Amino acid sequence: MKTLTKAFAGSVAAATLSLGLATGTASAAPAGERSTTVPYSVQHAGGYTTGNVVFHDRSIQFTNGYVKSNTHGCVRALIETPNPGGGYSEHKRTACNIGPGTGLNYGFTTPYDKAGGANHVFVNLYRVNGDGTETFLAYKMVNKYS
Repeated sequence: MKTLTKAFAGSVAAATLSLGLATGTASAAPAGERSTTVPYSVQHAGGYTTGNVVFHDRSIQFTNGYVKSNTHGCVRALIETPNPGGGYSEHKRTACNIGPGTGLNYGFTTPYDKAGGANHVFVNLYRVNGDGTETFLAYKMVNKYS
């Protein structure tokens, strides 16, 4: 399913770029470096994750990330970042149970050592089952130019 989703989302990203629909919000970056900040929110009855992706020239940064379960079980934000040579790296953040203090704040930076940087990431939301398997709930492709 992830492969089909990525193939479709990649086509959408390419179409967006070719149509010139690129917009973004510039953020502070080191001198000489351009960056674009794009907020994301993936919602489902079982839980949600929100935050910002900062696309830098040679890295991808996640700021103000938060994942929260709306059930007595666990939900997982599975973030897929592209690798310059192909494929994706997975970054997992999990929160369990309902109630105050059960959400998880997160933030991290991952390298993308290719001039111009990455142009998209995938933010997925899964329910974590009792046996450790995951059930897909929702996803969003976060595009540098959305």
